[in-house]
Amino acid sequence: MVRGMNLFDCSYNLLMHNLCEADLIKNELTEKYSILTIHGTSEAYIENFMSIIELSDAAVKIKAQREIVVIEGSKLLVEYMNSDDIKICGTIEHIRIVEVQH
Repeated sequence: MVRGMNLFDCSYNLLMHNLCEADLIKNELTEKYSILTIHGTSEAYIENFMSIIELSDAAVKIKAQREIVVIEGSKLLVEYMNSDDIKICGTIEHIRIVEVQH
């Protein structure tokens, strides 16, 4: 006996297809680009960073995937860091993003 598809099956398949596509797009974006998230003037997160170029209490320069992120302010420090993410805390006054030519 062949079972027909009902509305739930169609909706579920469409939802799963859209989720898979969104995940593929997300993976492509996050692999090629860094993500900068700012919380007010006191926290900045950089995902997919490569290295720290400069670190002082007045400036932090981060080499990201395709750019250099320059965070300027006062009492800046690295509160958290792993192989992919870094969190900068302090009083953030300026953020510049300098594109790096490949």
